[in-house]
This record gives sequence, structure tokens and C-alpha cells, in this order.
Amino acid sequence: MNLDGIIVLSSVTSYLVYNRWGWGILHDIQYIASALSLAAVYAVASFHNQEKWLYVRLFLLLAIISMMVVYPTLSIMALRRKSPAYSFVSDSALQIEIAGRYILLGLNPYDSTYVNTDLAQWNYRDDAGNTINPALYTTVYPPLLLLSSAAQYAILSRFLGWSDIRILYLIAFVSVVALAIYRFRVTSRLFLFLALGIANPLFVSNFTQGANDIVPLALLLWAVFSIDRQRYLVAGTLLGLAFASKQTAWLSLPFILYYVWRMHHKKPFFLTSISFLVSSSIVYIPFLVWNAPSLIRSLFLYVAASPASHVPIHPIEGIGLSMLLYKLHVIPTLYSSFPFWILQSIALVAVGIAFLHANKTHVTSRSVLWYIALCSTVVWFFSRYFLEPHAAYLVALFGCAFTWQQTDRRKIRILS
Repeated sequence: MNLDGIIVLSSVTSYLVYNRWGWGILHDIQYIASALSLAAVYAVASFHNQEKWLYVRLFLLLAIISMMVVYPTLSIMALRRKSPAYSFVSDSALQIEIAGRYILLGLNPYDSTYVNTDLAQWNYRDDAGNTINPALYTTVYPPLLLLSSAAQYAILSRFLGWSDIRILYLIAFVSVVALAIYRFRVTSRLFLFLALGIANPLFVSNFTQGANDIVPLALLLWAVFSIDRQRYLVAGTLLGLAFASKQTAWLSLPFILYYVWRMHHKKPFFLTSISFLVSSSIVYIPFLVWNAPSLIRSLFLYVAASPASHVPIHPIEGIGLSMLLYKLHVIPTLYSSFPFWILQSIALVAVGIAFLHANKTHVTSRSVLWYIALCSTVVWFFSRYFLEPHAAYLVALFGCAFTWQQTDRRKIRILS
């Protein structure tokens, strides 16, 4: 049996177990039986490596991805349409939708609160029993997601009478599938990329609820792919958009620019840098002109838990070092200040030194993705909060990095 067959079968099983009591269709017996049947058929098909069987496996894998991603997402969106707006969606997705409507109303989402919106009705409770969602008082996402939400709402509400931000996320997801097929063709490497990357159970489970990490991930992968194809203006533009979509994408900038400088030299570096500056500036500058202090407070000071942000501090939460320090009573309460930025800075310097040492003479795009994933891991681990969606993004990014430049073999077998 090929490795991808075992991964797909275990991923589908893990996904169904994890979501056994999930939203909507996820706990339907017929849905569960259909997904397991497809996974079993794929596992059997993975014993065969002839070219025609590769196409059969691709068809089956796309059907499985549709069963795990597209169908549940559309089903949950339909449930939400019949329910209050704060139902069947994550608070991050709900906030981005509301922020987009703020922009359409001429309100700056970075100096507005959400206390009189549907977000206030979202069921929130932290480990200390506090029911006041910190998201009510600050918008932590860079402008691209908010502008995209505004554009989507303006179009879909006019023609369909409703909008759900997960439509945008589905488009980003499909774009990564298209990228994988275009890059890897119909090979075992394609199957591994999809199974380990964007179709892993943790990432998919959070995606259906409204996690937005697929957007920066898609932009980042397309940017790296464009560099490999020597489309530097396109790469820089996509990198700038990724930079304007989420803070996790900021970490990719030095690695990618170093890669272009080291392996593609001065002119490509110049083209990539200029197009990056243009696209990111187009997104950021209007909000800096609108209210620069509010933007800085939301994107920098709040995330760093600085008192200068003037909003309720985000509680310590999740699976990182912060929770361990709290359990050991090094940090007295979930709301206590702690200089996590010092630990993050030390870790980032260490990763940067390791990257430069390992890539002194030759840099590959796969190595760049590996170190971006590693850099993101240490930042989240030493953050105030390291949540499940963050872990899901890291699993997807490591999965994509692992298969990005793996030796192309049609037979990747572990069982005879």
C-alpha cells in the first residue's frame, strides 16, 4: 500500500471521530458511511501505480476532499442561514464579516467596537469563566480580509440576499488544490501534498468552522510557486497581499526575500521587493491615513498584550508555554502581563541563525517553507495564546513544506 493510502484512510477516520458531535451533516450516519467507504476504496486503489490508477486515485481523493471540506462547509453555511447570524460560525469569521460591513458603512473597524453586534451574542467563555469576548473591543486582522469581506458582502447580498465569509475561504482552498495539480501533475507527490497539507483532519475541521488561515496559506504558496517559475512581479504582489492578510504571513517575508536574493539575484530581488511594497501599501496606506494609531494598536500592541492598546487584555489560553507557566504559578492569573515578546525574539533570532547557517550556499523553496513553518511555531508557542486553529495552520504548512520538493516517485510504498 502506498503511503498516501494510509494517510488518507487515517485522516478521514480521524476527521470523522473528531467531528462525531460536530455541526450539521458531520454527525449524519449516511455521511460518515460514505466518507469511510471512499477512503477505503482509495486505500485499495493506492496498491496500484499504473498511470490509469493514478487518475483513479486523483478522482477519489478529490471526492474525499469534497466530502471533508466543500460539502460540510456548504451544509453548515445553509444551517447558519436559517439560524441567528452568530450560529454555526467561529467568532473570528463573524468578526471579519461585521468588520467588512463596517467599511461599507464608512466606519473604521480598527476604532470601532462590536458590543452592539451579533458578535456579542456569540457563546464565549475562557478558562477563568469570563464571558466577555476580547474580540468585542479590537480587530486583530490586517485589512485585506476585511476588504475582501466587504467586497463579498456587497456582491452576494445584492444577488443572493446573504453572505458567508467561508465562500471566500472555499475559493482560496480550491486555488491551493489547483496549484498542487499544476505543480505536481498526477503523481504520488500530489496526493501526499493534498493529504498532509490542506486536507489533514485538524486543518479541515477548523476550516469548516470559519478559520481564515487558508487565505494567507494560499497566497504564500502561490507566491513561492511564482518565484520558482520566475514570475517575480506576480510573486511580490501575492507576497504583499499575504502580508496584508494575517500577521503569521509577516514571518515569511525575510525568508522569501533572502531566497530570491541568494538564488535569483539582484534584478528578481528588486522586482519582487517593489511589487511587494506596492501591493501591501495599497492595502495598508488607506487605513494608516484613516486612523494610524488605531491600526497600530490593533495589529501590534493588542497582539503583544501591551497596556498601550487600551483594550481588555487577551487571556492566556491554549497549548503553548504561557499555559504551562500559568499552571506552574509563574504567571499568577490568565490576565497577567508577561514579556512573551522577549522569548519570541530570542526564538526568532535562533531560527534565523539556523536558517542562514543551513542555507549558506544553496537555498530551496522547500527549505524556505520549512523555516517559515518553524518560525511560526516558535512564535505561537511563546505567545500568550496558542489555539487549535494556529496548530492546524502549522500542521498544514509543515505538510506542504514536506512535499514541496520531495523526490518525485510514483511508488511510495511502505507495505508490500
